[in-house]
Amino acid sequence: MSELQALEAQLQEAREKFLEAVEDVRPALHKYCGRMTGSVLDGEDVVQETLAQAYYKLFGPFGTGTKERSENGLTVTKLSRLASSLRR
Repeated sequence: MSELQALEAQLQEAREKFLEAVEDVRPALHKYCGRMTGSVLDGEDVVQETLAQAYYKLFGPFGTGTKERSENGLTVTKLSRLASSLRR
C-alpha cells in the first residue's frame, strides 16, 4: 500500500467515525441553528459550517483524531457553542 493509499484510508476512516459521532446530535443541532438564524435554510448552512469546523478540529492538521480526543464526544452543547461562535 502506498503512502497516498494509506492516507486515503485514514481519511475515510476518520470521516466514517465523525459521521457516526454526529448522527445522533445533528437533528438537535439543526433545530438550534434554525432557531438561531430564524430560517431552516440558513440554519442548515450553519450546521454544515459547524460540522466542518468540528471535523477540522478533530482530524485536521492540528487535531489529533486520537482515541482520547474522539471519546470526548461531540455533544449538542459543544456543537451549539461552535455554531454560535460562527455566527458572530
